[in-house]
Amino acid sequence: MILTFLFVYGVKERVQNFIIQFLQQEFHKNEQAIKELSFRIVTLYNISTIENVIVESLSNMFHLEKCTIHMVPKLEEEEGVRFLDEQDSLWYQGYRLALPVHSKSHPSYLLMGEKGDTTLYTTEEVNILSILANHTALAFDNASAYRKIQDFSISLEQLVDERTKALIQSESLAAVGRLAAGVAHELNNPIASAMSTLEYYSEHEADSKQLHEDLTFSLSELKRAKEIVRSLLDASRQKEEAKTLVDIHNPIEDSLKILYNQYKSKKITIIKNLNARHSLLMGNVPRLCQVFINLIKNAIDAIGEKEGHIMIETSNREHPSSGRSQGETNRYVLCTIKDDGEGMDRGMLKDIFKPFFTTKPQGKGIGLGLYIVHEIIKDHNGSIEAMSEKGKGTTFTITLPCHQQ
Repeated sequence: MILTFLFVYGVKERVQNFIIQFLQQEFHKNEQAIKELSFRIVTLYNISTIENVIVESLSNMFHLEKCTIHMVPKLEEEEGVRFLDEQDSLWYQGYRLALPVHSKSHPSYLLMGEKGDTTLYTTEEVNILSILANHTALAFDNASAYRKIQDFSISLEQLVDERTKALIQSESLAAVGRLAAGVAHELNNPIASAMSTLEYYSEHEADSKQLHEDLTFSLSELKRAKEIVRSLLDASRQKEEAKTLVDIHNPIEDSLKILYNQYKSKKITIIKNLNARHSLLMGNVPRLCQVFINLIKNAIDAIGEKEGHIMIETSNREHPSSGRSQGETNRYVLCTIKDDGEGMDRGMLKDIFKPFFTTKPQGKGIGLGLYIVHEIIKDHNGSIEAMSEKGKGTTFTITLPCHQQ
């Protein structure tokens, strides 16, 4: 009898020790898992994601059938952990423990049901779960702040985009205004020639052959005036944002007509090699005209009063197409504007397309021309590159996708 008692007592002690050790191991494992969960959720920036991660992790950890985060309008600051009983309506929904989440943006309760092993929540478990609830509050507030910053950033980007477009519009109109005086002066010559000839024949008679030749000359002069006016109008119509099928050579020619008065009295030679066989693209004529006006005007200013050359070239380049039939290619038109003016230091090249960056003396430019050029080219799904060396000139290369027929 005594031996039996001693045997049973010894077995009981071992079983108790085993159970205690097992529970301690489970607690330490859960404690470590909850700590890792606490650090993980503060790196998340979405409320729903945080909720799902917590509920899934705790459900797996404690083998819970019921676990959720319940949002409430408000929590009292002194409110603490509650063990639920039959007097609480949440008891009948399957919940046994309520931990307050004192978040300023999303006050809530972390509700946990009965554990899978049917044991009660220990003091140590409640303490570590309370820490998790505090980290959850911090994660909620971080996510809310991140969302506000994100919304503010989007609003700010939209505002900057609107202001940039308004700035581009303003600068474009100012540029056209500065060119208008020169164009008006240029118009005086052909118009005056035509008027003089017509006035003469209105007062004198002449043989029909001479009259025909002079009238033909007058007509050609008036046509030239008409072309200059059309070029100016095309460049000034900034509200026409729609893209149409355009030959890239047309805005180049229009820009040269508009700028003619600025380089005709200088020692500048314009060299055109418009060799692109495929020159059609989807574009906005006034905007493209604005690009070439800016670039050619910069080349004129870079040469100044010295003798120099501005070379304007077009060509085509092809690249193998991705996502289309095998063997097909994407075709591009390249426009190069090269001058042998004063050039720039290579260190400046990385900044020339930034707004308000200028190499010109104070009062000669505000640094928006190349920024506007860059934005217009980007809007046409193209790219622009610059190469320059002090004392040797500058080259701008524009690449635009051709119209795929």
